Amino acid sequence: MNLKLTFKSIALIALSVLVFTGCAGVKLPESYNVTPKPLVLADNKVSLDVSAEMPVKSFNKKANMEYTPVLKYDGKEKELKTAYFKGEKSSTGKGQIISYKKPTTIKYNETIQFEPGMEGGTLVVQPKVTKGKKNIKQDEVVLAEGILTTYANVLHDEHLYYADRKTAEMFGMDVSEYYEPVTIVSQSLTAYFQVNLHDLNKNLALNQNNNLGVKTKELKQMIDRGWTIDKIEIKAYASPEGEERFNEGLSERRALAGKKIVNDIFKELRDVPKSNVKVSNPESVYKYDVQALGEDWDGFIAAVSASNIKDKNVILNVVRSQASPIQKEQEIRNMTLIYDELKDDVLPPLRRVSITVSFFEPKKTDEEILALAFSKPESLMNKELLYAGTLTNNLAEKEQIYKTYANFFPHDWKGNVNAAAALLAQDKVEEAAPYIVKANSQSANNPIVLNNYGVRFAKGNDFATAKQNYDKAKLVGADVTYNSSIINLIEGKYQDANKNIGSDNCSYNTALVHLANNDLAKANQVLSCCKDEGKALYLKAVIAARTNDRNAVIDNLDKAFKKDSSLIDKAAKDVEFLKYRNDSDFRAITK
Repeated sequence: MNLKLTFKSIALIALSVLVFTGCAGVKLPESYNVTPKPLVLADNKVSLDVSAEMPVKSFNKKANMEYTPVLKYDGKEKELKTAYFKGEKSSTGKGQIISYKKPTTIKYNETIQFEPGMEGGTLVVQPKVTKGKKNIKQDEVVLAEGILTTYANVLHDEHLYYADRKTAEMFGMDVSEYYEPVTIVSQSLTAYFQVNLHDLNKNLALNQNNNLGVKTKELKQMIDRGWTIDKIEIKAYASPEGEERFNEGLSERRALAGKKIVNDIFKELRDVPKSNVKVSNPESVYKYDVQALGEDWDGFIAAVSASNIKDKNVILNVVRSQASPIQKEQEIRNMTLIYDELKDDVLPPLRRVSITVSFFEPKKTDEEILALAFSKPESLMNKELLYAGTLTNNLAEKEQIYKTYANFFPHDWKGNVNAAAALLAQDKVEEAAPYIVKANSQSANNPIVLNNYGVRFAKGNDFATAKQNYDKAKLVGADVTYNSSIINLIEGKYQDANKNIGSDNCSYNTALVHLANNDLAKANQVLSCCKDEGKALYLKAVIAARTNDRNAVIDNLDKAFKKDSSLIDKAAKDVEFLKYRNDSDFRAITK
């Protein structure tokens, strides 16, 4: 009897389950289509689209469903928004209607703010289904494992500009505000000759009127300073009315006369007891550039053009129309009979020798300037102190020098922008802020300042303001493409990043751009010339994981961890290495 009752009870229970299930009529998908997969961090947000096909007769006409995905990470749970669905005859539900007799695609989308730790989380959903007052229990389904943060993990090595001479030249700024490491100072004189002669006549009117004696004395005094001579240039000419071959020889003899003027100065100095220059044979010590340039046609045309001769255009046309130098010379001789101005004013100044001696202005050595910038900065001129910052690659030293400059010369934007640049290069964003703000107030629409102002905000994760400043900097000539590409990566605009990355072919971020655009070969090529920093090695491991090169994954991660131990925890959570989490070697190096 008891046995029969037991069998009967079992039968009744089975029937009740069948009836309940049939009445409930709810069968949800065991998996869902999630896009993107894996989920991706972009612009500090994670967006997802979920969809699934509900077959016919899989959802009771009177049932309701609340669909609330949950992200589980680091012992926390974050509920995403709830989506609602209902059967086509539900009177209490809301949201998308699921047809009973036709296939229905249910859809869900959401964007959440990213929080650290989410990258290793698991996104699940356990829909809540009800029919009337009855809860129809559903299994928890995994929607996604982890969040891909690879492309957002940029290296904030934004390009910074320093206010220095090289940068000023690039932007067409006034370079006179900057120290010139090598300054050439020149002293010149011109000696004139009588027609067809090469002997120097100091009493010639042109020599008297042009103070040849004074000029020679000034050149002698300059040489006697003892400054290092760069070169001695001597250029000799003849007026073009004579015969060409004769004039060539004449200009050669006049060049020798010019050389004699210089050599005589050295000879005189050698015989002066207190002279700073004692050179027996200057031609063996100094570089002489002696040029016999023959007939000075350019000088003739320039002199006639600048003259007050009434028929100067006629004269120029006659000369220019002649086919040969001989014909031109003859025409000039003919015209000197008509125009006294040619004979008296135009031709005589062309019979000359010009002497220019170039000197290196004495300066402190770079080593002296750099040492004084730390030990006795007040002894340096402002240009020297600003220049000192270019003499070291040590960012802490740059910071000290430019802070000193900004303190000594607070109203000069150059010191403020450079102090900000040195601080930003060390990621001291808050400390850099007052310097860059001050520089911006002192020099508006300055490409150097605007670019660095943008970097300040980019490093502070205010990318909207960073872009505003980059755009302004670009309008005034700054190259902001690389800096813009970093923001493009963070925002998930990978094609824009590819356009902006430019030719910086050995940077971590360039490799990241190629990886984001699925060009693994280019990414690997770039990483091959990157410094062997931890991030670069880590990225090599990511590429290896995507190409299923297990040994390269382990090898590169092991090297990366030795460079930067903080990457160990990152790798353990990184969805890039999801399939290696049970690998014994992977587990060993990520402990």
